[in-house]
This record gives sequence, C-alpha cells and structure tokens, in this order.
Amino acid sequence: MSLTPEDKHWITESFASALTTRLGALEARVDTRLGALEARVDAKLENLAKSFSSELSTKLTASLEAFEVRVDAKLERLETKLLTEFHKWASPQEMRQRTHSAALRAIDIEIETLAERVTNLERPAA
Repeated sequence: MSLTPEDKHWITESFASALTTRLGALEARVDTRLGALEARVDAKLENLAKSFSSELSTKLTASLEAFEVRVDAKLERLETKLLTEFHKWASPQEMRQRTHSAALRAIDIEIETLAERVTNLERPAA
C-alpha cells in the first residue's frame, strides 16, 4: 500500500497541528515555571540585599565607633603632650620673668634712693 500525496499532506498537517498544540502547552508550562522561578530568585535576592544592607550598616556603625574611640585617644595623648611641652617651656620663662621683675624692683628702689639723695644735695639754701 502506498500513500497518496493527499494522505501525506493530511498526516503532515495532523502531526504539525498536534505538535503545535503540544509545543504551545509545553511553552505555557515553561513560562509558568520560569515566572515562579523568577519570583523565587527575586525574593531571595531581596532578602540577601536586606541582610547585606543590615549587616553592612552594623559593621559601618561599629567601625565608626571604633574610629572615634581611637581618634579621641590620640587627641587626648596629643593634648597631654602639648600641655606638658608648654609647661616645660613656661616654667623657665616664668622663673626668668620673676628674676627680671625682682631685678627691676631692686633697680627702681636704687634709682629712687639716688634720686632722693640728689634732691637732698641740690636743695636750694633758703
């Protein structure tokens, strides 16, 4: 038995129609599954992003607090060093100032004494 061209054409169309129907159903199932998978991936990515954001925020806060503590400690050491060095410099200066003040007072007293003596010598005889 041999198939006529019309039979071959009918068989081809029947297979094509069945294949098209099956492919359409398969495509719909694949699209549904891909949509579900896409939704799950998006949800997981969103959770990861939130988790990462929260963890990063916590770590940044901790790092900033540690940095502030270190800076405060360094500033305190620097202030202490500056005050110590200023005190070291100021102590001899203060002693020199006292010495100079005492010397100037002594000179003032001596000048007053000399001025009084000169005044007594130059007093007009009345």
